Amino acid sequence: HVSEEEQYLAQLWAGYGGVYPLSVTYHNNRRVRQFIVKRVNPPSSSSSTSHDRKIRSYYIEANFYQEIAPIVHELTNTTPLECALPESYSIVCTADDNDSNHSFRFLLSDLRYDYPDATVRLDELRTHTAIRWLSSFHSIFWERTDLLQRCENNNFLWEYGGYWHLRTRLDELEDIDTSSSSSWSSALKLCATAIDERMNAGGGMQFKTLCHGDFKKDNLLFTMDGANCAAVDFQYCGVGYGMKDVVMLIVSSVSREMIGGHATLPQQKEKEGVLLELYRAALVQNLRIIGRLPQDRLDDITPEAIRGQYELALIDYVRFMAGWGFWGVNCEYATNRVQDLLQHIAGSCDENNESRGRSLSSEQWRDAVYKYYPI
Repeated sequence: HVSEEEQYLAQLWAGYGGVYPLSVTYHNNRRVRQFIVKRVNPPSSSSSTSHDRKIRSYYIEANFYQEIAPIVHELTNTTPLECALPESYSIVCTADDNDSNHSFRFLLSDLRYDYPDATVRLDELRTHTAIRWLSSFHSIFWERTDLLQRCENNNFLWEYGGYWHLRTRLDELEDIDTSSSSSWSSALKLCATAIDERMNAGGGMQFKTLCHGDFKKDNLLFTMDGANCAAVDFQYCGVGYGMKDVVMLIVSSVSREMIGGHATLPQQKEKEGVLLELYRAALVQNLRIIGRLPQDRLDDITPEAIRGQYELALIDYVRFMAGWGFWGVNCEYATNRVQDLLQHIAGSCDENNESRGRSLSSEQWRDAVYKYYPI
């Protein structure tokens, strides 16, 4: 007997569908098994850049569960790595003869028994648990050139992980308010292309991995004691610095106390550094467990390298929010941190410009970004 409840567990963004529980009862032994069904039925009249991006994201998620998730499951079953995510049992993607009116149905394992805590607040323990999950996930694909290049060369996964990538968010870039002559957002808009270019092209595949792409508390489930977690929703999985996921987690979800709350910027940077070092140490440890990279490649993963990647990803994420709308627990920290970074980046180009980086041209911003974050 199959029973799919009509009351959804979660509604998909923009009314594109929902996530529902499914119970299957086996009559021979009366055993009941729980599943999750993710049903995607986009509005048939939709036609826009945003709609096309969402449709592609569900094809990406299908590819992830069919080809990437098994790699994760195999490693977590054979090594000490902890990186729980759903198993997929069936994925159906359909479109009409005109390649429109797409629909999707995912049949996935139900993680709620093992991870029943869909917490609304990430305290210290759960923040550390989420960061360790990221370090495990990123280590599995860290500098896996063959797989990462496959993502870059076709539509297998996103060429650039994360839903705020600049090339897909040009409307939001234009929407950044630069009407005030003293607005730091003018600098943010002018340096956007340089930040994007440096973050995504700099250094080839060095330090690159697969990013979750939407790593926030809404996509995390925890054990009741908070010591372990699982992640869901892989629509925006793709190539990039793992720091993209760390940035989104910190800005959107961790408690203010974890990043210093209303402390001074130096104090917030110190708190930030604690979280980045936790990630880095766990990442290196996991890479040693996997045993694929030589020691000299592990030695390159320095605190300075991780901090530089974090700062680039933070500027990039704030750029998106400045045009789309700010949200999350730690937006004030993020904007203050980025304003300070932009001043220092501008100052690296010309010390006399440190307090007036907004006057730099786009080309001068590019020179400054590459000088401040050399490859």
